Amino acid sequence: GQTATQSYVISVWQFLAALICGARVQIVPEEIMLDPAALLDEIEQRQISLVQIVPSMMRLLIEALAKRAGGLPACVRWMIPTGEALPPALARAWFQHCPTVPLLNAYGSSECSDDVAHDVITKPPGGDVVNMPAGYPIPNVQMFVLDAHMQPTPVGVAGELYVGGAGVGRGYLGDVELTAQKFVVVAGNRLYKTGDRARVLPNGKIEYLGRLDFQVKIRGIRIELGEIEATLSAHPSIAQSVVVARDDAQGLKQLLAYGVLHQNATATAQDLRTWVGQHLPDYMVPAAVIILEQMPLNASGKVARSMLPQPQQLFQADAETYVAPRNPTETAIVQILSQVMGLDADTLGVRHNFFDLGGHSMQAIQVVSRMRDCFGIDLPLRSLFERTTVEGLAQLVDETRATTNSSKSEAPTEWSPLVPLQANPAQPPVFFIHPAGGALFWYLGLLTHLGQGYNAYGLQGHGLRSDQLPLQSIPEMAKLYRDAIKQAYPHGPYHLVGYSMGGLIAYELARQFEENGDEVGTVALLDSYVYTQRLPYSGQGIQDPDEKLMMQMLYDWDDREAKKMAKQLRSLPSYAHRNRYLLEMGKQAGLIPPSYELDDMRRMYATTEAHIEAMAAYKPQPYSGALSLFRCIDRSESFAARDWRELACGGVNVISVPGKHSTLMDEPNVMVLANVLRPMLDGAFFRSVART
Repeated sequence: GQTATQSYVISVWQFLAALICGARVQIVPEEIMLDPAALLDEIEQRQISLVQIVPSMMRLLIEALAKRAGGLPACVRWMIPTGEALPPALARAWFQHCPTVPLLNAYGSSECSDDVAHDVITKPPGGDVVNMPAGYPIPNVQMFVLDAHMQPTPVGVAGELYVGGAGVGRGYLGDVELTAQKFVVVAGNRLYKTGDRARVLPNGKIEYLGRLDFQVKIRGIRIELGEIEATLSAHPSIAQSVVVARDDAQGLKQLLAYGVLHQNATATAQDLRTWVGQHLPDYMVPAAVIILEQMPLNASGKVARSMLPQPQQLFQADAETYVAPRNPTETAIVQILSQVMGLDADTLGVRHNFFDLGGHSMQAIQVVSRMRDCFGIDLPLRSLFERTTVEGLAQLVDETRATTNSSKSEAPTEWSPLVPLQANPAQPPVFFIHPAGGALFWYLGLLTHLGQGYNAYGLQGHGLRSDQLPLQSIPEMAKLYRDAIKQAYPHGPYHLVGYSMGGLIAYELARQFEENGDEVGTVALLDSYVYTQRLPYSGQGIQDPDEKLMMQMLYDWDDREAKKMAKQLRSLPSYAHRNRYLLEMGKQAGLIPPSYELDDMRRMYATTEAHIEAMAAYKPQPYSGALSLFRCIDRSESFAARDWRELACGGVNVISVPGKHSTLMDEPNVMVLANVLRPMLDGAFFRSVART
């Protein structure tokens, strides 16, 4: 049957394939094509034996089959889903209603004259199947899965799918630049760069894993939307699902899921969020799930993602659990949450859970920062992870105020590098030392995964306040931090954790503690190296040192994105414009706290610059104790590093962790890091207790 519009590439195949074989083409009117029940009647009346249809429309056809007397017309011999990914659940539903009619899963694109691969499906896929294979290449077509270096990936390893052979088009009419980007020559073969993520299965079939441009970054974490869609579609109540990334009230990207329920299904949006959370990491759980009666479709019958409704607010507080604010403290916190999260303050109650409403770590930083400003008290960064409701936060504020007011000294507290991150007096303290730049927000994800059983302190850098200048040497920093630690905890053992430059300070701290006769426990260096030369700057054509420094950080985060940013940066007319742009890009990358303004960023520039100089000048002396070095698997060796084994006489335990230096503290790498660090700290605590 001819089911595609004439402007759609599938229509060419539908017009000509049957005629070439001596069969008949039945053109189906649009009004019938959009009515599943009428389409089934048309198939039966016209005795159509082969139907090609997009999966979104196939889903509606299956629903109509369930209500139709006699089910699928007996004339149908093949059903060919094409044009978008075939969900395994849809294939199972097909065979439930039509067990004797096979599916021919077709994969292709307009640039390659439509279909380039077919997979014959004669039985329902197993319950553990996440993606339906695209199958094998058709005759005269070649398919390759290549990595970023244009080399074939091993079996089972994902890469980008390239297509060669007779079907590859000449290019895009009138667009030479796009043609050069998408049609490439590899080893003498002209290939089309599909932009699809795929892998080769052990049986030689190609498995389609989703669009590469459906990979999004949420708070610096790469996320494959198709993986979330597949998990959501596995819920028994879900008939169809789509996941998109959209901006929240603060301009930060959020995941939104849209679902169509099976008939008579009763699952709620919260049920579906909980389901995803049980099967995927927290950072892949949609901030909200919107249940629709049906998905909007475009003229080709595919889901029109741009037409998915934008909710009035991204998160809907549960009216049944609503309790209005009962005092000024709760009222103020409700206002802060509503501003940060884009919620209607009138619907936000004091017992609604911050994370159930779609809250995430970056918003938590903003909320705690605004609470500090609003109430004039010092709150640990983990406040919102320990007290997740307005009611709990208000109690914490009142408790902190009471403690402050009952203090013997009315004088303002002097600045201290020691910052409480998480309280558990029953455990020995662990000290997390800032990397270059002096900030502690890098450790928020690590503490979340380590759990709430630790007595954690951070050591923040001198120079982040307007009345401070950054320290110039690592021994000077270590002495300041040692004095602060000794004032709070006169006796060891002292457990030290440092990321990047924080590892150098941790090493120097351990050495100074040892010189002073103090006991040192765990010393964990998180991808820390002794630098023997000044770090190079990136960013061709950028002259200002501060801008170069920020671009270096962005290049470490994602070199491809940073190249685009560098081009944009050079086009901006003034220093103020460029700094504002870098501030926003740094926030999006997770390199700058969301609460920072331009003055904060400039102080961070100065502090980071001083820290880089301090690293280059640092000449470490031997230490008689042992170290644990967590080394990133993908670490770049572009700068020189001295072997810690030459310095630590007690030995160095090297542990490999996933990611590269700039992504170690991002998901999912930080979760793996926490799982390795946790037993090391717990073992050290146990030994400390046993000795006492």
